Amino acid sequence: MSNLRHLKLILLFKLAHFVLDEEMVKLFWDSLMHKNSKTASELFVEACKAILARVDNLPDKRSREIAREAFTWAIENYDRITVHSATKLARYGHMPNMVAFTNLIDGIERQSQAWGKSVKIIKHDRQTQFETSLAFVHELYANADPTPIEWPGMRKYSLQMANGSKFIVSNRSESPGIQLVDIVLWLFSRMNSGGDLLEHSHRFMEYTLRKGYYNDFSFGGVYNNLEKEMRPIMEAPFSEEQLARAKEMIERSEERRRAGIYQPDMHQVVAARFYPKNQAR
Repeated sequence: MSNLRHLKLILLFKLAHFVLDEEMVKLFWDSLMHKNSKTASELFVEACKAILARVDNLPDKRSREIAREAFTWAIENYDRITVHSATKLARYGHMPNMVAFTNLIDGIERQSQAWGKSVKIIKHDRQTQFETSLAFVHELYANADPTPIEWPGMRKYSLQMANGSKFIVSNRSESPGIQLVDIVLWLFSRMNSGGDLLEHSHRFMEYTLRKGYYNDFSFGGVYNNLEKEMRPIMEAPFSEEQLARAKEMIERSEERRRAGIYQPDMHQVVAARFYPKNQAR
């Protein structure tokens, strides 16, 4: 059942804790960011080989089996894996700033649906290095095909968000809204670092967190969310009938996993939604 998001995350945590080191991570990052496609593939294979050499450090047999099979396949079929990005715009898509911006658009869309109001303008603080990339990502999501995507083990969702909205950048000095966001982020950072807040600041942040929500995609944040979702399942009693059904599901999932190696993947499905047939690429 390694195709389920929760189990993917568990395997990721195992790899991060028992296998990965800084050198491997740098190799993989360099493969993503390299301008030359041949060099990018070579670095990717080198990173996979380094990881494969330490797969036996994983604490359980099943994790070792899945990881060994996956990285062996990746090394032998590296040309079927898209690692290289031809443009700076695409390479910037891997940066933390861009990941955060994608989460931001998702939050704006959810709030838009909760209020039953469309998004007119998204105003972002000026970041010269990323402005073109931010505008590009906004355009992708705002104009994506709204057809919902259904994927095993994941909720149904649409890639189209903030449809019809306009994206603009502004200096902090020109936007009270951006200044307010900066204040919230500074106070939130101070709270997370264990710093004390004055009474009014503490009350302000209590109100902010009560009325809003945030997406913590750090290792700690992902782990806490995973534990919150999985613990009731792991601790719940189950019958022999449920156990038999679970084993059957595992067998079917394993068949799909092996067959799925040679089938169109999620990236192709997503690409089709981002670039509808009636939209120029």
